[in-house]
Amino acid sequence: MNTSDDQFGIVPYFKFLLLIRAAAPLAFMGISIWAISSPYLELTEIGPLVLLGLLIWAVFEGIKLLKWFYFTIGISDH
Repeated sequence: MNTSDDQFGIVPYFKFLLLIRAAAPLAFMGISIWAISSPYLELTEIGPLVLLGLLIWAVFEGIKLLKWFYFTIGISDH
């Protein structure tokens, strides 16, 4: 009896899109920090909350990235 076990994962292109999705909050944080470093803009009272929210979003997307990045489906004959 021939038993084969195939493993299927996510297409590499979609893995790349997941990386972009996880990097988006970090990019927004970088843009925000760059913008407030300008002498014409300053951090308001809600600025730290916005940066904290972006950090929490980045952690959440990172956790989802790890779950999807290593996701595989196995198919066997038996």
